[in-house]
Amino acid sequence: MFNVGTTELIVIIMIALLAVGPKGMTRLVRDLGKFAGTLRRLSFDFKRQIDDELRKEEMLDLQNRRKKTTQNTTQKTSAQTDTSADQDASQSREKADSDSAS
Repeated sequence: MFNVGTTELIVIIMIALLAVGPKGMTRLVRDLGKFAGTLRRLSFDFKRQIDDELRKEEMLDLQNRRKKTTQNTTQKTSAQTDTSADQDASQSREKADSDSAS
């Protein structure tokens, strides 16, 4: 992440030890650990919120697709039913016309 090698890390630790002393160093390390934990939790919460929003969007998209599919199916079924009813009605009229002609 920061491209810090082992040697560089040792030098940084020694400078920090000289700057804050041994007692201050333990407190500094503890505070840095708490900060790292807080940062990790914040990033996890942020990632979780983003994932939740994406899932909500995906669910809404799926629901909208399902509604459109249902509407299209209903319209096709309705059109087929109307066509079928028209054919039945014309057949009934033709039969009635042929019966009355006889």
